[in-house]
Amino acid sequence: MSYEINEAVARPSRRLKARYLIALFIVFVSIVTTPFFIELAYQERGYQAIGGEYMIIPFGIVLAAAVLSVASDIEKARGCRSGNKVHEVPSVVENPTMG
Repeated sequence: MSYEINEAVARPSRRLKARYLIALFIVFVSIVTTPFFIELAYQERGYQAIGGEYMIIPFGIVLAAAVLSVASDIEKARGCRSGNKVHEVPSVVENPTMG
């Protein structure tokens, strides 16, 4: 029995790669800039404390996830409007009668 691999499924598109690169860039920038903002907050306060400057990394992660999610939703909406079929992975629903 031989299986053929659909190339559209096997390889991510350039748009998908670009989205992931943008998301990684956002997270990278948030990680790199956090120590700068921690030092800046220390200089302004005059003492070590934990404040909003530590929220830059989680905010960057949430922003990256939002970029990926919105981009995916826009692509799905464009596919539906133009009449193209949008292929989605069906959700797995547990059968309540089994087990």
